[in-house]
Amino acid sequence: MEFGNNNGYNQGNVQPNYQPAQQPNLQKNTQGSEQPSYQNQYVERTPHYNQGRKQPVSGWSWGAFMFSWAWGIGNKCYLPLLVFVPILNWFWVFVCGAKGHDWARESGLYQTVEEYNAAMNSWNRAGKVMFFIMLGLIAFYILFFVFIFGMVGLSLNELY
Repeated sequence: MEFGNNNGYNQGNVQPNYQPAQQPNLQKNTQGSEQPSYQNQYVERTPHYNQGRKQPVSGWSWGAFMFSWAWGIGNKCYLPLLVFVPILNWFWVFVCGAKGHDWARESGLYQTVEEYNAAMNSWNRAGKVMFFIMLGLIAFYILFFVFIFGMVGLSLNELY
């Protein structure tokens, strides 16, 4: 399965073939009157046309979230460079995380799904590692400053 410079991924020639049912099924409700049931109005002829094909990675992009500008340059997506705009950057990193996989898929850099998945999994791994490193550093700084202010408070109490 290939994709690349086509705008409109998942709009290929393979579409499920639906055949409309002749009439809706009539079912009796609790009062005894008949009501049409539209539950199975369309019968799908090819229920597993996508089975067995590798699907591209989708969802939250940790690489685009944590390394937004570097990720954007590496994937030929230049919208993540908006993180250099002050104040917008606090919001834009979340947009990058949410839309990163879509932007990378539409960039045309990757020719096969396997190549795309390998690259995105590498970026996601690196992004998750950096996220947890940053959480650890934030926790360390909080504990460090609590300790320092506590020591300053104790020394001031001994003076008075």
